[in-house]
Amino acid sequence: MRTVIAVAGWVIALTLAAVLYFRAAPASIDIGAVRQDVRLDPLPMSASSQPLMLLDAVNAYRTAPGWIASSNARIYAGLVDRVWSAPYAVQQPYRHAISVWGGAGAGVSYTYAIFDRWTLGGMVLYSSGSPGMLAGVGYRW
Repeated sequence: MRTVIAVAGWVIALTLAAVLYFRAAPASIDIGAVRQDVRLDPLPMSASSQPLMLLDAVNAYRTAPGWIASSNARIYAGLVDRVWSAPYAVQQPYRHAISVWGGAGAGVSYTYAIFDRWTLGGMVLYSSGSPGMLAGVGYRW
């Protein structure tokens, strides 16, 4: 009976680990202050007497595809004659943790941060003359 419970525990832990591992997200990105890089001039006085020119300008914004690009730690986005940019930095969080345990026995554990606050890990313990292994899925707060 103990073997069935141990096998079932490993199957559940591995299934949860697989689900969490394949849902892994990239590192977070911090965006700085946004600025408008292209200065827009006011409409010319003749625009009030040329409604077709105004309609063409509105249609350009309505139908033109926007664009986005990244270069030298700055992200740029634009639409027709407007361009915005912002600096960005990719945060590389610590994702791995190794612990050495001691007390009535000894052991080593490893934890990997899969995404957000979810972790996956395992442990090998040696206590009372016999080794034991554990696996787990966790949530950090």
